[in-house]
Amino acid sequence: LVSPVADIETLNASNLTAKQATVSGTLYADNIQSTTVDSLSNKLSVLGDQYSTASAILADLQAKYNSYDSLLNPTASSSSNLLAYDPLLTPTASVPADLVLNSLQVATLNSKDILVGGTLLANSLNSNNSDLYIQPDMSKPVHILGDLMALLPSGKVVINGDLLLKGTLYADAVDTKTATISGQLAIGNTDTASVSANKLIALYGNSGDLVSSVDASGSANFQQVATNELVIAASSDQTDASASASTNSNASIGSAIMPANQSELFIPNNRIDGYTLVYLTPVSDTQNQVLYVKSKEDGKGFTVSVNTPVPQDIRFNYWLVKTK
Repeated sequence: LVSPVADIETLNASNLTAKQATVSGTLYADNIQSTTVDSLSNKLSVLGDQYSTASAILADLQAKYNSYDSLLNPTASSSSNLLAYDPLLTPTASVPADLVLNSLQVATLNSKDILVGGTLLANSLNSNNSDLYIQPDMSKPVHILGDLMALLPSGKVVINGDLLLKGTLYADAVDTKTATISGQLAIGNTDTASVSANKLIALYGNSGDLVSSVDASGSANFQQVATNELVIAASSDQTDASASASTNSNASIGSAIMPANQSELFIPNNRIDGYTLVYLTPVSDTQNQVLYVKSKEDGKGFTVSVNTPVPQDIRFNYWLVKTK
């Protein structure tokens, strides 16, 4: 054929060599040898093997999850569908039973409710944009550090240990078996910062004025004391004085004896000053003589006297009262 292009309806040839051939219809051949065709055939063979494996996997998935449509449908709501993520978008997240996670790591997990059947492990627990509530319905007690601290639905807080406060304790009532205060105790309407340093106990009125106090030396200052009966028990401080007494005493109460035929008795006591009142009470017959305080010496003592000596001892008690 001289023409470079031949338009042949049917061509039968046992051996045909051509640089380029174009067939507009259908090409039938028992064997086609070509580098490109051989490469394509090899790839088809590999693809066939992989297709067999994929078919087996899809067949297993289809047996489990009924149809391919349920696997690919993003709005599927079946709880048995492994690939359906619609349940994770609901207010209460649920993970299908077929999905077992030993560990879940996410940067941020947003959910309205999370139900944990075991233990929730976290380095910190914070609220996003509102108050943080623990057991808000008060249905069960809350235990912290085992049983070291328990919050009960009844409103009680049980602490099985020491409670250390660096701030201020405000309470409507305090009921305790033993209370130890190592610093100052201020009672009433006042700022604790204004309590004088030498006042161990300070009582303040409604206007914030100091009305009573006890200082570090044990001295107490009260604006008014009202009582039906005053009992002073000072067995260790109470002393007996006689005409021969020479030991100094700081007792506020005591007893003494005015010897017979003597008109004066000096009783040493270092509490005596210009504001000390001395009350004398005879406890024996005075023969109609009146005991009285003749003189007082600051820091030394006082002298008890009678106008006329009597021929018998006169026993009496004394009580020292400070007026300032």
